[in-house]
Amino acid sequence: YIALAGTPARTNYVAMLRAPQAQDQTSFIATVGRDGLIVRTVVSASPPAGRAYELWAIAPGATTPQAIGMIPANGVLRVASLPPDIRLGTTLAISVEPPGGSPDPHEPSGPVVFVGALESL
Repeated sequence: YIALAGTPARTNYVAMLRAPQAQDQTSFIATVGRDGLIVRTVVSASPPAGRAYELWAIAPGATTPQAIGMIPANGVLRVASLPPDIRLGTTLAISVEPPGGSPDPHEPSGPVVFVGALESL
């Protein structure tokens, strides 16, 4: 018998993040796979002057969001190491924050402007 060992592949997920008032237009696409999380803008979306976008995750059944990272000015965020509870059905949200992010890592201080849920690919 031959046993092959390796790292199991992480399930691939995708989320289309949209403004709540514009559900027919995707603004950001998030993918989760072997290389972690990648969030990128698909339309020109910039935060107001002097502000920044911050990505949040709310796992299924969770009552508080987790700050995942600040979206750089180029519109692409890469996160190699994710919290283990990010899985199918996790809601991703983008809020408008001060340049360094929300002062509370468990709550946005500004409005949530884009939202979507992770689905299987």
